[in-house]
Parts: sequence; C-alpha cells; structure tokens
Amino acid sequence: MAGSVGKTKWRDGDAVWVSLADVQRSAPDFRPVHGGSVVPGRLAGRKEAELASPGHPRTWYVDIPGIEKFNGGSPSIELSSRRFRRHSKILLLRIGDWATEQTALNPLAQSLRAQMSLLLPPGEVDVEYIRTLDELAAALRVHGASKRLPDSRQAAPWGYAILIGHGRAGEEPALRFGDTWRSVDAITQAIKGLGPARRSFGNAIFISLCCETGQESFAKAFSDALNTTFVGPGAAVHSFEAAATVQWLFLEHFLHGCGWADAFRHTAQATAGFDTQFRFWADGVEK
Repeated sequence: MAGSVGKTKWRDGDAVWVSLADVQRSAPDFRPVHGGSVVPGRLAGRKEAELASPGHPRTWYVDIPGIEKFNGGSPSIELSSRRFRRHSKILLLRIGDWATEQTALNPLAQSLRAQMSLLLPPGEVDVEYIRTLDELAAALRVHGASKRLPDSRQAAPWGYAILIGHGRAGEEPALRFGDTWRSVDAITQAIKGLGPARRSFGNAIFISLCCETGQESFAKAFSDALNTTFVGPGAAVHSFEAAATVQWLFLEHFLHGCGWADAFRHTAQATAGFDTQFRFWADGVEK
C-alpha cells in the first residue's frame, strides 16, 4: 500500500481501495461484481476509542458498497490504516529501444498486463508503448486523471508505475529511450509534478524492471528527487524472473492485503533463489 511507507494522511470521506481478503474477514460471502481482488471503499471515521491515540496502526471504519446484506446490515468494516491504499491503478510503461522490443520488452509488458488484470477491476491496468522521455512525461500526465479528461481510460489516477526497458547504474545511471540514454536527473526533472492526480509522487510506487536500476547510483537519486518509493533490480535481470517478481509483489500486496514493505519482504523471501534480487528504496533511503 502506498500508505505503508508513511506518507498518506487519511481523512473522513477519502476514497480508498481495500483487499477483498480483508472485506471477507467481516463478510465471508461478499463478492465484488468485477471479480477482482480489491474493492473500492470510503473512510467513515476513526474508531472512537483510538481518536486520541498517537499509536500506529490506526483503525478506521470503511464503507464498502454493497456489503450490507452480507455484513448484518452494516455498511462498514473496521480496518487498520496499514491495510488500505489510496490508488490501485497499475500503469505499465514499455520504454522501447527498437532492438529488443519484439523479443523481450513487448512480451514482458503483455504478460504483466494479463496477470495484473486478474487482480484488478477493469480499467485499473493500462499499458503505454513509448520510446522518448517526452512520451513518458505525457503518459504520466494523461494517466494522472483530471476532470478535463472524461475518457474512462484515464478516469482513475495511476498509483503504481512499472518501467519495462533497459537501464544502467554506475557513474552515468540512465534509462534507454529509443537509441538514446537519458540520465536519472533528466528523467526526474521531466516528470516532476506528474504523480497520481498530477501531484507529487508521495503516494506513488515505481517498480523498475530495467537492469541495474535498483543500485544506489540510480535508485537513491530517483527516489530522493521525487520523494517516492522505488523498487528495482540490483543487477542485470532476466525477463521471466522480473515477471515472476512483480506477480509475487502484487499477490502479496493486493490479494493478501499486505502493506508495501511487508509485500516486498515476503517477495524477497519467496524469490531468494533468483539470480537477481530487487532492492527497495524510499526517499533516497534503502529499506
């Protein structure tokens, strides 16, 4: 959950997404009409006994549409703030290089779109095929959601961006756009202010499948410049292992309802035998 990295301030009336597993702990027979693993909800106040408590986690009442007949007439469930999230939309960004698009990048993007669509409601997974830094900025802008963009494809702001392309760390950390390498500084400057809802990136999570981008020279600079959460591989990565890692992350995060830090920890344990291990950064600090 984006909130699990400690940046989200929740208020009464906020729209949230809740794991179906958490809803079914209160209402075992509840099923969403879309068949996904997360459902929309709305915060309906803090639990009274905890109003004056500074401790974490905090329990909220969360209204879930359609739950009343499965929950003894109550429209709400009680849930820790660690268990819900601001956004659910996953935006897959295939950053093309001309040479490996057909053999590696496109199959990886298509595979992940299919897998993530099994977890989320329709419209909560999208993919953009881009080759330039300007197109990356445009994609984040369009999918940031705005009342001026009534198209349902962009109605919900993205919360998770998966970067599929080629990267490098070292003295000149960069991503490859088409046939040009663009530095991490150039990338962060180009997309500043284009987070979810076209604001900051505090409630966003980036997952990079670009080689070496989990190393300090890239990940620290990227996550620090945007004040965001970033996960990337610490070395070269095979596409099949990359896909399996992402699937496990969202299995834990969406299907099991884990916070992001716990989802990453469980995934790291499950993929310990992989050649490449992913690294988790937030605001320039490795977690």
